[in-house]
Amino acid sequence: AGEEVTITYKQIRGDYKIHAGGWYLRALGDKTWIHYRLHVDLGKPLPKWVINIFTKGALKTTLDNVTKRARAR
Repeated sequence: AGEEVTITYKQIRGDYKIHAGGWYLRALGDKTWIHYRLHVDLGKPLPKWVINIFTKGALKTTLDNVTKRARAR
């Protein structure tokens, strides 16, 4: 296995009850394996369809932006 990098974060204060996550990266030859973990608790219930819309859109946008920056190097 190649070099591994871990970046984690945790909200100190803000609007969410919990907002924490991390990026886990591993070099695989000329490619990089990326694992992104996110834990969010808004502190109030939301319908599952609202959560699904947000998470699918936000995750795709985030990964697209990471890919674009990585390819620009």
